[in-house]
Amino acid sequence: MENNEPAGQANFYIIQNVGALMENDAQNGLAHFLEHMAFNGTVNFPGNSISEILKKYGVNMNAHVNAQTGHNETVYYLAGIPTKEEGLIDTCLLVLHDWSRYITFDEKTIDKERKVITEEERTRMDVGERLRAKTMPVMLKGSKYVKHNIIGDMNVIRNFKPQTLIDYYNEWYRPDLQAIVVVGDFDMEKMEKKVIDLFSQIPAVKNPTPRPFYPVPLKGDVSYSLVLDKDVPYSFVSLNILSETTKPELKNHGYMKEALVEALYSLMFQNRVAKLTQQKNTPCLAADSRMNALVRGYRVYTISTTAALNQEDKALELVYKENERLKRFGFTETELTDAKKLLLASFDNLYKDKGKLSSGQIAAELQSYFLENEPAPGLEYYYRFVQTVIPQITVEEVSAKAKEWITLDNMVISIAGPKNAIHLTKGEVLNVLKRVERMDLKPYEKEKTTARELMIGKLAGGKIIEEKELPTLNAREWVLDNGARVLFRKANYEKNQVEVMAYSKGGASLYGKDMLPSAMMLGSFMPAYGIGNLSMKELQQYLEGKNVRFRVSVDPLSESVLGSATPQTLETLMQLIYLGFEKPRFDKVTHELMMQQARASLQTSRVNDSLQMIMNNYNPRIVLYNQDFLAQVSLEKIERIYRDRIQDASDFTFFIVGDVEAEQVQPLVEKYIGSIKSTYRKENWKDNGVRCPQGVTRKVIELDGEKAKATEIAIYSKEMPYTVKDNIYLGILKSILNARCLQSIREDAGGTYNIDVQGSAEREPYNVYNLSISFDCDPARLDELRSILFNVIEKMVKEGPRQDELVQFVIAIRDAYNETMQHNPFWMNALMMQALYDLDITDPKNQNDILDYVTPGDIQDFARRLFEKANLMDISFVTRVK
Repeated sequence: MENNEPAGQANFYIIQNVGALMENDAQNGLAHFLEHMAFNGTVNFPGNSISEILKKYGVNMNAHVNAQTGHNETVYYLAGIPTKEEGLIDTCLLVLHDWSRYITFDEKTIDKERKVITEEERTRMDVGERLRAKTMPVMLKGSKYVKHNIIGDMNVIRNFKPQTLIDYYNEWYRPDLQAIVVVGDFDMEKMEKKVIDLFSQIPAVKNPTPRPFYPVPLKGDVSYSLVLDKDVPYSFVSLNILSETTKPELKNHGYMKEALVEALYSLMFQNRVAKLTQQKNTPCLAADSRMNALVRGYRVYTISTTAALNQEDKALELVYKENERLKRFGFTETELTDAKKLLLASFDNLYKDKGKLSSGQIAAELQSYFLENEPAPGLEYYYRFVQTVIPQITVEEVSAKAKEWITLDNMVISIAGPKNAIHLTKGEVLNVLKRVERMDLKPYEKEKTTARELMIGKLAGGKIIEEKELPTLNAREWVLDNGARVLFRKANYEKNQVEVMAYSKGGASLYGKDMLPSAMMLGSFMPAYGIGNLSMKELQQYLEGKNVRFRVSVDPLSESVLGSATPQTLETLMQLIYLGFEKPRFDKVTHELMMQQARASLQTSRVNDSLQMIMNNYNPRIVLYNQDFLAQVSLEKIERIYRDRIQDASDFTFFIVGDVEAEQVQPLVEKYIGSIKSTYRKENWKDNGVRCPQGVTRKVIELDGEKAKATEIAIYSKEMPYTVKDNIYLGILKSILNARCLQSIREDAGGTYNIDVQGSAEREPYNVYNLSISFDCDPARLDELRSILFNVIEKMVKEGPRQDELVQFVIAIRDAYNETMQHNPFWMNALMMQALYDLDITDPKNQNDILDYVTPGDIQDFARRLFEKANLMDISFVTRVK
């Protein structure tokens, strides 16, 4: 299918309607294992030829080529592939062809992947996965889903015979269970011919095994699951009510309408249950009730709450009470009218931006169509459908869903929480439900708020006293008579969107340690206070359906006022910006509620806390998020910081980028930004001397946990003058090191599942380059793999990269840069770089010229300058099971 978002690229998929459920017990985990083998050799691409050939075209395997195995499907893809080279298109199609029936099975490679998948299981088995592993067998009791969990049985993974894997492959990977999807910027007729010519050569399998449907027994009873885990900070209580989904052959217009009915249900009910967390002394830290997909052929209506410690009964009662109220009395006409406006507005925005529907989004729709017969009518047809159907949906239709969904039939009670808390038994949960069902409830009444205007009175406004063109950026700069500086660029890459940002230097760096917690919480607390003469609820009501976002942030070195709107609601956003400067609101009652929620939902991480302290050399200005932190937060401090930081238009630079003409923006700038008062101060951030430890710092931190695991984090930090060229060199070096570490530590040593390499070049408050490399592994192999890591870095310093490595990543970086230029955020960043650093990032000398002339010697020299005499923080977190 043709699609030019992003331009010059295409996505290639082979969708297999087979997954872990097709395994027999001796193959438990081999559907996923097979996915790994697909990248390790095929008939036309022996060994790692797929990777090597794609690299020559600048395709980054880690970023653009992958696969996913599920219970019922396995999907392989090559995404973001440049289409200018016909040979690359043919190569991608041939790769899909080989993944269909021509994967090879080298025994040495199989043994290597056994280690990799063992490490993948170690990495994935975090607290969330542990909870799922214990909860889902109760939810799906009696089905094949219970035993075949995709990653598989590690005993099978370590010991299966190669023929067992080949048997699975030969039985299930076949054309009648496969679909080829190609979406992107190409000639469709030409691509269709290529696909037909190539894939029609694959012979059909004679007497294929029927592809079964895997049922989940729904016996109508109530089940119960309790999972305790030391790493779970709160109690999670959920009532999960299972039901069958619509049969594939019945997914017609009626089914499409039902999806809209359910969307309206979700919109309306989310507004109700959200209020449960906004009450004083509420036991609900979070609450939700919605219908979700479960597994193929089944779905689940989940009534859930995150409860404060030892208050599961009270939290469950609150959220179930709202479900019972809805079941008895339904929704109101007013709720439905508001929800329809929101839903229609969301489709309007989607349709207006239809040209930006990505190839990945389109492919996902086609994938669902192939696998489960989900309707895929295309946006044009679907938009007309919703415009017709949504207005016709009645409140009775939506309300009826509550009676259908909220039932004890096929309910699974699921509770997960810490070991040191009191948890509800099955009987206690049922007693809570019975108590609620006997309550004398009243119909829902939407909280009445006085309809108020956002702006009161007239503004004096201001005038633009200076204007100039920024021709290389196709932008304009205005200076107002209050000293405010405004940079504007029309950019309609994202249709019907406008972004605004006001930026000033200073931030939390200008305050002492006692003020830092309040500065750090300011951004999350201010929205709850409301703005001007409107409370938060009044503001939400005023903004309903307007698609306007607004927030304020105080960061370590700067403060910002940010927002987004449509061209039609841009004036509302400008009003909010004016009020943010001139009429902020501070509410004591709301503040206490926010503090209550923050204290109740507090979650600390020894790993993150340790990293922060070590990386910053235990500087007193590094404050950890804990109860002591919250004790220092006050409304008075937040107000003091806000009024000091968010003031003085002359000290801010305003940036406006979006799908709007200058003639519409200019009067709004003069009226609203021009009305902000100025004191004409000139501020800057303060360097408080926070630095990393000098020299080599080695730390081994022991943790107790449910799974033995070591996490290695090596962080290099070097103070060097910032240059545009070195910043690009850092990006190239980071990519090459990531590929080399993956090859050495994962592929050659089988020591980990994934490597994460991150890099940054900072200008402020001092020039410093940072590069970190991290991975998980078996604690017994930690020292061995650390040695490999440091050898990779040493070799880079001594020998530099190969020419082919350099070319691969230069092409990838150039392509990524060209793609980001087709989006509005690029131009917002371009304006900021121009205004703050007098740097034109669109000038070839600051990007393409550097990439054109970079050599392996340049990268080796940069690596030498970065790593030699760098400060190294070598940190290992070792989790042992006790």
